[in-house]
Amino acid sequence: IMIGLFCARTLHKRRIQWLTQLVLSVSFLAFVIPSSVASLGIVAVWGRTGIVGGLNLGVEPFGLWMVILAHIFFNAPLVIRICFSVLNSQPDFYWKLAAQNKISPLETFIKIECPVLIPLIIPLFSIIFLLCFTSFSIVLMLGGGPSVTALEVSIYHAVRFNYDLPLAAILSVVQIFICSAIILLSKPLPFNVMAPVQKNNDVTLRNDNMSFLSIFFDFFWVIGFIIFVLLPLIALFF
Repeated sequence: IMIGLFCARTLHKRRIQWLTQLVLSVSFLAFVIPSSVASLGIVAVWGRTGIVGGLNLGVEPFGLWMVILAHIFFNAPLVIRICFSVLNSQPDFYWKLAAQNKISPLETFIKIECPVLIPLIIPLFSIIFLLCFTSFSIVLMLGGGPSVTALEVSIYHAVRFNYDLPLAAILSVVQIFICSAIILLSKPLPFNVMAPVQKNNDVTLRNDNMSFLSIFFDFFWVIGFIIFVLLPLIALFF
């Protein structure tokens, strides 16, 4: 969520057309790639002989961190598209008034961006939890054994290897109960998402994009997007 949210802020703040189109296009690719295929690209980046894994950063080729990195690959683009859409739906006069009154970047974030981003946090947490909770092939391929597993994998093991249908049924009921509880808790919350399309081609006037800290953090989050999302796609291409 942090990577997606702050990358969306960077895209809206900088208004670099080619960068926005690149990030949104790559985000769409991450949605349509099968999880088993994407896992190969993630291993090619974070494995022992991978682009980043070869730097010995302490990430094991199979285990909990690889599963987390794989889910970042799939879920960060979803957050980017939703948050960019919401920020892009804000009226332009908000930013013009902030610039005319010389509101600081922190005050701009608190008074303009937070009121539309904070209501998304819990629904996004719920959606990403459900996507991770029902994950199967990623956990099976990158989990590395019984120490890193999920209910989906346990149901598969109960049926495929033990042929214990009552256990599989019990685990399925538990999974349905947990997912239903999350959905019911999230349903009353406001969650209206528009398509991430710019309203016009005009550059939004923002006064919080020129300071050194702003440039540094924007660069930091874009580099994070490149490492976690773009590099596995490039590895798959090669």
